[in-house]
Amino acid sequence: MVGACMGEQGLLSRILGIRAGTAFTFGSAGQGKETAPGQPTYRELRDFYRVEQIESVTKVYGIAGDPVSHSMSPWVMNAAFRRENVNAVYLPLHARSIEDLLSTTTDLPLDGMSVTMP
Repeated sequence: MVGACMGEQGLLSRILGIRAGTAFTFGSAGQGKETAPGQPTYRELRDFYRVEQIESVTKVYGIAGDPVSHSMSPWVMNAAFRRENVNAVYLPLHARSIEDLLSTTTDLPLDGMSVTMP
């Protein structure tokens, strides 16, 4: 069984499920070909988040805020991790309030977090 959450918050399950040991995740064939809300493309999963290299010891970092989809931090940090061959992934963490952020991140294996708007 493979479970994946939907929408903007669902990206965490699609990336971190791999870290937790799920056999695979889902990505769309391309932009506009998604079969579920918030589904990344297979190229984003492979090239940007490097899911084929994620393992149980992969460090997890994120940028929290509302909105967070506009942030360039995941692009910058994941490119730097790839270039420097760092076993880490940087994720957007959409949270509307501090309570939302804490309930989302309490059980995540976060090694660090940045905060943006508001």
